[in-house]
Amino acid sequence: MVMDKVVRMAKERGVMVGAHPGYPDLLGFGRRKMVLSHDEVKNYVRYQIGALAAFTKSYGMKLQHVAPHGAMGNACQYDEDISTAICEAVCEYDKDLIVYYCAGAVLGDIAESKGLRTASEIFADRARKRNRKQKKLKKNRKQTQKKPEKRRYRKISFPTKTRTLVKRKKFSHQRK
Repeated sequence: MVMDKVVRMAKERGVMVGAHPGYPDLLGFGRRKMVLSHDEVKNYVRYQIGALAAFTKSYGMKLQHVAPHGAMGNACQYDEDISTAICEAVCEYDKDLIVYYCAGAVLGDIAESKGLRTASEIFADRARKRNRKQKKLKKNRKQTQKKPEKRRYRKISFPTKTRTLVKRKKFSHQRK
């Protein structure tokens, strides 16, 4: 019901649709890490792409991208086996799909090495290391969370289809 409604609404509004496959963690919305084999990851991704593709096809649309969700997306930062399994599933379904990945993730390198189209993204609410790789979240986040810094961001688009947010510089005419 949900996929049908969302795809229909996207069609009505001229919005492209992408699959955001994750671990089969229904109660945790795919946000809890699971230990799966290469083939299990590949098959779960293929299954989830195929399910959404059935709805897009029924509305005369085509999938635009694949962006791993939740814990699977976080694992793509450093896990080559999971990233390879995702890329293999995408290659087998449609090499024209764009693979979205967090900046600095191994998923981007593997996708590009397999000839897939890619788009790098960054989430402003996530901590980053100097090399732009995402820091691992601490187990007990509430107890260690500090008051957030006030930052101003603006969206910058690059011709390579990379999207990122960068800290805006203060200008002399702005209040301090």
